Amino acid sequence: MATGKRYPLVLVLHGSGAIVDGLLTALVADLRQRYPIDAQRIHITGFSMGASAAKQVIVHAARKGMARMAVFAMTEPARRVLK
Repeated sequence: MATGKRYPLVLVLHGSGAIVDGLLTALVADLRQRYPIDAQRIHITGFSMGASAAKQVIVHAARKGMARMAVFAMTEPARRVLK
């Protein structure tokens, strides 16, 4: 890693959607202490239920100034329409 350089952090959540409240925030805080992460380039996304969990994290993280990335979560009624 280049001295003085800050790097982006991209978090991708899997399909379980099981996120313990505050766990991701604590993980990001820990990673920021260990590595030169640019606080303005912390992004989160997910797929399936992970997208829903990412949306919840984004709602809470928005108040803390974290960068955000759009997520997509398909609901059950939409799945029936697309079949």
